[in-house]
Amino acid sequence: MPPPQLGDVTPETWVRTRCESRTLPALVGPLDDGVALYIAAGRLPQPTRDTLVRRLRNGAEFPALSSLSAQGGLSAQGGFSELRNLCDRRDATNDRIAELPQGPAKQLLIRRARSLTAKLRRLRSDFTMSREHFSSKVSTIRKERKAGIYLDVGERDALFDALCRTPAPQSHTDITGVVTHAMRNALHDRAQRWEQSVRLEVVGKALLDRLGGEADTTLVFTTKYDAVLYLAGVLCNDISRSRAWQSEVLASQRTHVDLAEELTNIAVDTIALEGIVADSETALLSATTSAQRAAIRTRDDSIAAVWDQIVNRVAALMRIDLTVSRMEEQFRYLEADRAEQHLDARLDELLSTSGVREISTDNIRLVDEQVSSSDEILLRYQHMLFGDITTLRGRDR
Repeated sequence: MPPPQLGDVTPETWVRTRCESRTLPALVGPLDDGVALYIAAGRLPQPTRDTLVRRLRNGAEFPALSSLSAQGGLSAQGGFSELRNLCDRRDATNDRIAELPQGPAKQLLIRRARSLTAKLRRLRSDFTMSREHFSSKVSTIRKERKAGIYLDVGERDALFDALCRTPAPQSHTDITGVVTHAMRNALHDRAQRWEQSVRLEVVGKALLDRLGGEADTTLVFTTKYDAVLYLAGVLCNDISRSRAWQSEVLASQRTHVDLAEELTNIAVDTIALEGIVADSETALLSATTSAQRAAIRTRDDSIAAVWDQIVNRVAALMRIDLTVSRMEEQFRYLEADRAEQHLDARLDELLSTSGVREISTDNIRLVDEQVSSSDEILLRYQHMLFGDITTLRGRDR
């Protein structure tokens, strides 16, 4: 995703404000499947989590939504976030069924709920029993057990359950069925083009009215915990894929921070905090005396402190992402400088062969100064990254 526009606010303030309002800019792209697996690890028991992480680090592949979509009827565009939306649709449909009296509307929803449940059942079976990704050969199973990367069927089931809770923007349901954020904006663009057409003007206007007239500019999440996990996942993915981060210039920084481990730890802490908050709210509703309610509220400061820590860790990731993005720009300048320097050398060679010995000394000096300046800027970025990495490594566990 493009680096977020922070304005005058700090990354900490930006992350806190955005996540607590449960909204992120629409420019924040879909969650990568690999990132979703590390986040899902935070919902698994410690032994299964360790096995999953080792398996991921070992380079093992997992069934992707694209490989399941043919039978499951899903698009792979939104990754496992779309699986979450499918589960939310099923749960919302079941909740609605419980509220309605007997009648045609309830029967229609019952059929829809059965269809969604059957679809999820097929996806679960395709995921957990994929022969392409999970071998059934005894020799392979023994080898994976020895390496500590074997997931049995029960553990795969637990992983699928965790993936069903992948953080995802809320779906739009203002059209029959469900239209996801990306689909809605694509429809909006198509409707605008139709509106400019003489033959399709009426259709375009009608579709724009149905969509609400404007494309979405924000992603809305169910909870602040989903928002912060989604943001952390996108940031880790962007950093790890950055050419600057993978360059030799930042080799030292890469040895000081393990992005996969950081994301998994953030997921573990965020999911645990969400569970504690939910339990505290339930206990508060069940309390019958003021003393009981006061005792429950004593946890508020501790809960706030853990949330602050999570916000600061995600903000540190954002600082790294911003710095790496600036370094990407600097790399482009360096490449342009090197290309210019290479052209000067070729031109000098051409001139010398034709008997002309005049060398563009001023131009070469200018390029040298630009490269030196670029090196100084990269060095400053390295120091900035060390500070952000220290924030991650020095957190209180």
